[in-house]
Amino acid sequence: MGWTIFTAIDLFIGAFLIDMMSTTVPPEKLPRLRKARNITLLLFGTSLVVLCVQLARRHGWI
Repeated sequence: MGWTIFTAIDLFIGAFLIDMMSTTVPPEKLPRLRKARNITLLLFGTSLVVLCVQLARRHGWI
């Protein structure tokens, strides 16, 4: 469960850094940056779902 928390935090920070970079990236690279941000947010959401399942199993809810 610890690694899942670490992964979720790491992906959140990655999405934040991608957002911060978007102000300095040339306009022709913005679509690629947007795609990377969307993938990072998708993986962040997936890690949160996995974390919730791990938490539910640990406490015997499922």
